[in-house]
Amino acid sequence: MPGHSVTLAGTGLSAVAYPLSHGGVESTAFLVRSGSDAMLYLGDTGPDTVEHSHDLEALWKEVAPLIRAHELHGIIIECSYDNSRSDKQLYGHMTPAWLLRELTSLRMTAGVPMKDFPVLVSHIKPSLTAGLPAEARIKAQLDAGNADGFRFIIARQGMNVVF
Repeated sequence: MPGHSVTLAGTGLSAVAYPLSHGGVESTAFLVRSGSDAMLYLGDTGPDTVEHSHDLEALWKEVAPLIRAHELHGIIIECSYDNSRSDKQLYGHMTPAWLLRELTSLRMTAGVPMKDFPVLVSHIKPSLTAGLPAEARIKAQLDAGNADGFRFIIARQGMNVVF
């Protein structure tokens, strides 16, 4: 049930689900907690402006107090396409420009600097375009527009990440 904490049996973890908009269908974000430590995982989602929703805005308001209290240790979020993709072709996904705007909105909602805050970037779609691989192109675009100083990590299969 959205917004209600559920204990994950046998793990010492709890999770709260929040709705996300994914191209006209509902997706989910999960806030996973272990005591006072928290991690935020977002499934497929597009930016609120493109999705005509307020799901991310509502989620940012929920997690802002955790950022201020230094309890949220990282975010896993998608960025499926590079900035050359038009808004009409996002189909409920993000580009680096949109992800940066949404993360700036999160920082402003939290009201604190988020320099070096870890953001694991997932769900990058393969590109058929010549040149840099999609992962490298997206990372370069995120880094180039990263005025808030987030620490972007590109997810790779089998990698271990410590936040």
